[in-house]
Amino acid sequence: MDYILNILIMSGFFIILSVSLDLACGNAGILSLAQGAFYGVGAYTVAILTTKMGVNIWLSFIFGGIFAMIFGFIIGIPTLRLKGDYFLIATLGFGEIFTNSLINWGSLTEGPRGITNIPALNIFHYLLTNDMHFFILLIIFIILCIIC
Repeated sequence: MDYILNILIMSGFFIILSVSLDLACGNAGILSLAQGAFYGVGAYTVAILTTKMGVNIWLSFIFGGIFAMIFGFIIGIPTLRLKGDYFLIATLGFGEIFTNSLINWGSLTEGPRGITNIPALNIFHYLLTNDMHFFILLIIFIILCIIC
């Protein structure tokens, strides 16, 4: 049962990423291959702020979104002038640069192992300690993303 729940949680993350890709590709008509990199910017921002700097995890979620947005503007300003395949290659390049930076910057990201000991979420003094609690919260976020 834990395996199935883990697969459902990973699927939930991919649903949220799919909604963001639908916004860029389906509504704006821009095919970008950097969605995973922007997701990674937000995720690593949250992980670094909570584990290395002791920031509250809910506040770090806000900063993760802000950092991903900043990276989106930084990449978007020069690349949105490109058309067709050139834009696609530029966003692919950003994704690869970001991935290689994460793997090779061991002092910040702990390299290929990733960041561990991220604190558990706390909602109104209720700690989300098991995967089922986390899955229910993820369903709520999926619904909010689809509505927005």
